[in-house]
Amino acid sequence: MRCCPVCYAKVKPIVYGTKMTGTKLEIKYVIRCQRCKFGSDNVGSVILDYDEETMSPIADDSGLRSIIRKWDSILRDPETERIANI
Repeated sequence: MRCCPVCYAKVKPIVYGTKMTGTKLEIKYVIRCQRCKFGSDNVGSVILDYDEETMSPIADDSGLRSIIRKWDSILRDPETERIANI
C-alpha cells in the first residue's frame, strides 16, 4: 500500500466494524492515515464463511482489495515517497 500523500506516513487498513450472521463473518475496513487523519469514507469488507458440510473456510476479500487499489491510485510524488520510507 502507498503511504499517505499528505504527510508520507505508513498507512494500513483499520477495522471499521464487524458483523456475524450464522456461519458468515463480515469485517469492514476503512483506510485512514493515523498521523494526519487523511483518508476516504470508502469502506471495504472481507467476508469469511464456512462450508457447513466440510467446515472449510471460504474468504472473499475483493471489497478490501478494491479500496486498496483506489488508495494506491491517489496522485503522489514517488521520489518523496521513497525518501520518506528510508
